[in-house]
Amino acid sequence: MKMQKLIIIVIVFLSSISSYGQKEERFELKGAAKLIATWTGELANDASGVLSCGDQISISTRQIGIYVNVIHNNIWKELFTTGGEDILVSTIIKVYEYDFDSDGQNEIIVVNSPEYSLLTVEVFKYSGGLKERVGKFIGQFDIVLDKNTVFLPFGSQGMGAEYLYKNGSFFELIYHNPDKEE
Repeated sequence: MKMQKLIIIVIVFLSSISSYGQKEERFELKGAAKLIATWTGELANDASGVLSCGDQISISTRQIGIYVNVIHNNIWKELFTTGGEDILVSTIIKVYEYDFDSDGQNEIIVVNSPEYSLLTVEVFKYSGGLKERVGKFIGQFDIVLDKNTVFLPFGSQGMGAEYLYKNGSFFELIYHNPDKEE
């Protein structure tokens, strides 16, 4: 009887590992960002989407690289690239739009998650085919957008890094406790 209970416990444990480690559950973007395109490691499948301005986003693989391009008037401009054979199989890339400065022009967010608990977030100012990277952040699991800030929690203690978007740039917020001497 004890042997049967042990086997059941092992089966439940293994099934919870496989469902928890699925690629789609790696990270969550919290906030009012609009998802444009998702690439989930399928080498033969490209992904694409359309930005609010009508320009296209393309996520594709060539040789051993993953490329995120924006297409304006049939002209391709590279936003992001990553490579390596191991990365191709395990990577998830998602592209979002979000207006950090409430100016009516959405910024483009590219989230690259090459491993289960890691992610890189790159933010691009984009208008009429012109792009400029205005932020690059590294985090774990979640991305929280709130008005003009990005919060990337890390670890399990509720800590993280927070960035404020102001005047076309991101600034890391450092909290100061005046009661604590440094």
